[in-house]
Amino acid sequence: MNINYIEFYIEIGDKIDTLWNMFIAIHIAAFGFIFLSRRHKNFLTILFCLIGYGFFSYINMNALVSSYELLNYIIFDIKIMVESGIFNGDHKSISYLISKDYSNRRLTVLYIHIIAFIFIIYILFSGWRPKFIDRASG
Repeated sequence: MNINYIEFYIEIGDKIDTLWNMFIAIHIAAFGFIFLSRRHKNFLTILFCLIGYGFFSYINMNALVSSYELLNYIIFDIKIMVESGIFNGDHKSISYLISKDYSNRRLTVLYIHIIAFIFIIYILFSGWRPKFIDRASG
């Protein structure tokens, strides 16, 4: 099986970047909706927002964790190829790749998603708005 592991590594890295960009874009949109909405949000609106956000967050978190795990497996396979002599010579890029370890990303991704979810819940239920928005609408 002839697989170009470095290209595969880069493709997975691009997928991870896309997933993080989606995470950021959703939060920008959510904060815009929450902060700029002048209407009072009733409980049903808040509930639907939380359910939708919860689905997105769960799917995004699992996709990121899976991608980081796949990245770790690719690195493991590259290490095996280095040890077996498939990559001969001094390759700085290969040395860099096999020095990486993404095994702790599961917790990092989980913590970031939980903190973001708690913050969304807080601002939805508390009605908190940044002072510059209150002054601008004021």
